[in-house]
Amino acid sequence: MSILDGTWQDEDDVWRLSQWRQRSNRKLQGNALAHNVDDDYAVMSRQLDSCKVRHQRMGLAKAEQVDGERH
Repeated sequence: MSILDGTWQDEDDVWRLSQWRQRSNRKLQGNALAHNVDDDYAVMSRQLDSCKVRHQRMGLAKAEQVDGERH
């Protein structure tokens, strides 16, 4: 009797199948978590980049303002 040929009436085979299912589910959940972390990282990277751009623009605007006051 084996899980592979579909004749698993034995308790040990049923237990092995349930263990295999749990491991597979954990793997899938782990992949989903890793994917979510990658997505979160990508979002945070974009937010950080836009903050840097905003700061640069603010810095340039202030520099121009100071230049304008000097003249």
